[in-house]
Amino acid sequence: MLALHGRKDCQINFEMEAINPYAPFPRVGEGPGKGAEGRLKWDDHDSLFYPEYFIKDHLGNVRVVLTTNPNFTNPTIQVTDYYPFGLEFQDVSISDNRNLYNSKELQTDAKLWWYDYGARFYDPGIGRWHAVDPLAESSRRWSPYTYCINNPIRFIDPDGREMTDFFDKDGKLVQRIKDGSNAVFQQTGSGTNLHYEFTGEYSEQGGVDKVTDEAVTSVTQEQQNLNDNNPSLDQDYNPETQKYGGTHCNQATQNVQLATQSAKRAQGDESINLFTPGRANDIAQNLADNKYPAYTSATQAEAEKAAGDGTLAIAAYKNPSGSGHVATLSVGTNIQKGTLANIGVKGSTGFVPLKGAKNAAFRNEHDVKYYILK
Repeated sequence: MLALHGRKDCQINFEMEAINPYAPFPRVGEGPGKGAEGRLKWDDHDSLFYPEYFIKDHLGNVRVVLTTNPNFTNPTIQVTDYYPFGLEFQDVSISDNRNLYNSKELQTDAKLWWYDYGARFYDPGIGRWHAVDPLAESSRRWSPYTYCINNPIRFIDPDGREMTDFFDKDGKLVQRIKDGSNAVFQQTGSGTNLHYEFTGEYSEQGGVDKVTDEAVTSVTQEQQNLNDNNPSLDQDYNPETQKYGGTHCNQATQNVQLATQSAKRAQGDESINLFTPGRANDIAQNLADNKYPAYTSATQAEAEKAAGDGTLAIAAYKNPSGSGHVATLSVGTNIQKGTLANIGVKGSTGFVPLKGAKNAAFRNEHDVKYYILK
């Protein structure tokens, strides 16, 4: 069930209740498959909402739209290819979906064909913004109108700010995020302990040589992505019995804590301790007992707001008769994928809802507690 509150583009989850038939284009935040996104489309003939799902590439470009509407003989209703800077090839479409390049909405008013990135508009015909970079004064080597430093194959440029670099253990660039900081983070550790640490270095990107608050959010976000792509954190599997076993939610949460802690210490708070040792039940109990002064208890709404502002937030459940569960709430661009950055059982690993859905991290009866950084 889905909640539709009259907004054209609202983030919603499947466990909520559908109540407004006059909001035909809400975006769907969860769906079949990890990180699936799309929208609901109202069908006047059947008087029902049908989900449409977006298949995206590594840059977030919507390449294929699939419909669940049984009135269509072919579920593929839109296929779109792009030139590097976002201009479309002749697409194959019987859909009115306009969330395309970088998943941004194409504005066709006055036949301008610009993409709305929120703070400013982007013209894929010329590969340039139509407004000045908000941090133009700190980036003299690039034009204030340049899109993703002229490398749209590798990067996206959602808001024009300067970049934080993330490297793997071999020094290969994994991600570059435009957040106003020149800070460099590199993967360290191995297996279930693989996480990012600040290297103490800054790259020459035209930003500021410090770890900004936005860069801290970037670190938390990228560690959540690293956890999601780390096979060592997959649920244990016994090929002889063909059964799944233990999970690694505690280690995934600890990885996020260590990465965020590294960034916070680089900001000058060298004594801050975000790491909570032990298994899930230990973490849940120790947080409840206020043994870690960096955290404070919060309501679910407060935790979701904090995560929306880029702050580390933790959901913890202590199981009185078995294994508990802990996870971090999604931050940054991960929020679009799902409320919780979850490492758990096979069916609910990824960016998923907190409760109420088949792939949710917690059951409805679980007494989940929330904690945020002070």
